[in-house]
Amino acid sequence: MLQTEVPPIVTDEDGDINIYPSADEAQRDMEAIDVRDGVYMVFDSKGNRLAVTTEGEAVRIEIDPTSSTDPDDLARRLRQFILRVGPERVGLADPENAGLQELVDSVAAFLGSK
Repeated sequence: MLQTEVPPIVTDEDGDINIYPSADEAQRDMEAIDVRDGVYMVFDSKGNRLAVTTEGEAVRIEIDPTSSTDPDDLARRLRQFILRVGPERVGLADPENAGLQELVDSVAAFLGSK
């Protein structure tokens, strides 16, 4: 069982990807109302889905013990983002054949997140 998330943390808000160096930084940037509305999907860099909850207006990101690792889902979301913004802008000529780590690193560099 996963004990801790593996940074960076990737958030998907209806196709808008953000990458954060830590869960603490990601949760500070998320809005509680959006969390309650189920807007975010959150992963660590290995594709582990993370649970996002609220305590009042505070957002918490934690390991989800009921969720399994889904690197293919994270890779699919990152590829869709790259294709939408333009592979040449992200600096990844062939996102369809890139592995998960290369996708995470390329999007993080593009967003200035790492």
